[in-house]
Amino acid sequence: MYDHELGTAPDFSTAAIAMLGLNLMWIFTALWAIWGLVPVVLLGLGMNEAISRFAEGDD
Repeated sequence: MYDHELGTAPDFSTAAIAMLGLNLMWIFTALWAIWGLVPVVLLGLGMNEAISRFAEGDD
């Protein structure tokens, strides 16, 4: 009944990163439309700082 071999799971890393970029783009666009460009720039700078700190701790 269960004599077939299980295959490997496909690698969805590229699709996940592309969707992350697309989601960030529409969220930034919505924030820009509601509150203007300054909060979007500040959020982007904050995310950049958080990612940089996360990457530094990976040593």
